[in-house]
Amino acid sequence: MEEKDALEYLANLANTANEKKITFDKYGSAFLIGDDVHPWHPDTNADEELQTHTLQSVVDYAHKLPEDKPYFIHVVSPTLVRVRGFLNGYGERNELLIAQPWNIWDKQDEFFDREQLNIMLQSMFVDDEETDKAILLKFIGNLREENAQTASDDGITQKATMSTGIASQDTVIVPNPVNLRPFRTFTEVKQPESQFVFRMKQGMQGALFESDGSAWKNEAIDNIKTYLNDNLSELENITILG
Repeated sequence: MEEKDALEYLANLANTANEKKITFDKYGSAFLIGDDVHPWHPDTNADEELQTHTLQSVVDYAHKLPEDKPYFIHVVSPTLVRVRGFLNGYGERNELLIAQPWNIWDKQDEFFDREQLNIMLQSMFVDDEETDKAILLKFIGNLREENAQTASDDGITQKATMSTGIASQDTVIVPNPVNLRPFRTFTEVKQPESQFVFRMKQGMQGALFESDGSAWKNEAIDNIKTYLNDNLSELENITILG
């Protein structure tokens, strides 16, 4: 009997009995038969993972998982958390939920004009007196363009001048690197502080260049793990990895 005929026969059996059945072909593969015929695997809880955007959703979902089965939460990166089952008897791992935050800042190394920089700093960076956000906003807000000015740039600290004619109405020296906390991970945890080199070029355009070797990513992952551990400490069947 050909494979197609065999599957149709199994489906007809299930329809006749008006119920779903599990059967095995001659190769040992399992099939669930009923309204349709498709491969069946034990201990599979979802055909397609859920997609969410908060750590709270991960916590809520974990509390609904069966307590008699083990699961683990993998903090893959500052912007990706996966809830997964352990390997089943078929060597497969079921992925149950993926969480990725909304509206993260990912514009480093890009030059923007003064207005765009102002909006970006106010909307995508944490207000914090310990960082240099206020100083940088003041510097940007006091820029004006003139036809002839001398540059003042030693490669580390910039005043408000460039050889292209950028000048400052109020002399504001911006330290380099600047310390800032952009939104780069889930909002439920503290945003890591990083050092950035701030540079300007023609047309009063500025850019931020990350200068901490991406050390903030390890801090963000630790912050996420701490949040999950604090909120799931009573669940013994959940393992949190990062």
